[in-house]
Amino acid sequence: MQENTLSIAATTNIAELLDHHPELLDVLVELAPALKNLKNPVMRKAMAKFATLQTAADKAGLPVEELVEKLRSAVVE
Repeated sequence: MQENTLSIAATTNIAELLDHHPELLDVLVELAPALKNLKNPVMRKAMAKFATLQTAADKAGLPVEELVEKLRSAVVE
């Protein structure tokens, strides 16, 4: 059985995160409303491959540790 694991950290690429955990899209946009364009598949393809969770945290005005912890918790639930 192949594991679908990805380390969720400040340096995690958003496109890679969403490839592994598509269910986190709504969580990410809820935490960082400035990233609402990620819901548009065309914009997601353009934006997400260059952005990291650090970028998302900066846009959300959140400490990156808080964003990472909330995303990790959402995966476990």
